[in-house]
Amino acid sequence: MMIDWVTGQIQAAGIPPGVRLYDTGQVLRLAPGGEVEQAFAGKLLLEGSHDSRLLVKSTGQDLYISGNVVKHVQGHNLYGPDDPVGLFFDAGERIRQALGLFPSPATWESCGFEGPRFTRLDLTRSYRFPNAADARTWIREVAARGHTRHGNSILKGSTMYFGKGSERWSFKVYHKADELTARGKLHQLPAHLVNRDRLLEWAQGVLRFELQMRSKELDKWNLAETTPLSIWQTYFERITWNRNAMATKPDLIEHQLPGRLQVVLIAWRAGTDIRSMYARPTFYRYRKEILEGCGIDIAADPPSPDQDKTGPGPDLDRKGWDPEPLTVYPGNLNSKTHYLHL
Repeated sequence: MMIDWVTGQIQAAGIPPGVRLYDTGQVLRLAPGGEVEQAFAGKLLLEGSHDSRLLVKSTGQDLYISGNVVKHVQGHNLYGPDDPVGLFFDAGERIRQALGLFPSPATWESCGFEGPRFTRLDLTRSYRFPNAADARTWIREVAARGHTRHGNSILKGSTMYFGKGSERWSFKVYHKADELTARGKLHQLPAHLVNRDRLLEWAQGVLRFELQMRSKELDKWNLAETTPLSIWQTYFERITWNRNAMATKPDLIEHQLPGRLQVVLIAWRAGTDIRSMYARPTFYRYRKEILEGCGIDIAADPPSPDQDKTGPGPDLDRKGWDPEPLTVYPGNLNSKTHYLHL
């Protein structure tokens, strides 16, 4: 389990006399070394999830931090800490040492700081397949059958999305080694990293399951009373990874479909080539209606009676989850504590 992205803010109740304000007046973009790369009075953005820089802003009584903290510190995000609060404070301590912006423990107490309140968290788990080919095959097979309340999965390139564009939560799955070697996406490992080749080798066959949560969804959770892993698991289980594999028998949702669509499903289960039964526009209209109605894709092969046991799905061998990091790799960010954990 790893926290891949953190956006959050701490805020003070008030600034007592004699306490130095640290109002930036601007959004600061910090390079991995901690130096200010750019200051901007308006809205400053990072290029994307691959970015190793951080955004920082303070108005004197608060401090906003956003970015991929693990990548900012380590230079890569193949693995890292699973504590979002600790990660926020670890980033804050680095910012305080470099720029003096983050409050010291004494300032925290005297000013009544609270938080952080998160507005975005990316919670990720990794699963290791024996090789890259098996990992890619799993994505393709599940993408043809996966379904959530957001709708069916979307396969874009080699990445599978659920709820893409949602303002609350979304889930994506991708082969980490392909992300690191893809052209033009800027996820490549920096050339200066020690053991860079070993890190690339480590990523082969590793699927990244990434849950992105926004403020509307995060506000439902109390991070002091639950763990990121349990939150991730809750949304992982909301996804029907293999809807067709469970379609060997009609269910109550199907019985609510119009009779003409139920006939199509009966024929599909019997192994009939549905495309040959109808004109092309009719077939695709029926496919869309059935997908929207019960999540079954009649363009895929019908399931065999035992496919629910053998087809792709979430029941992956538990031994594959959370592969061990390269423990000898220098500079790993493994701390699960922070200096202001109150």
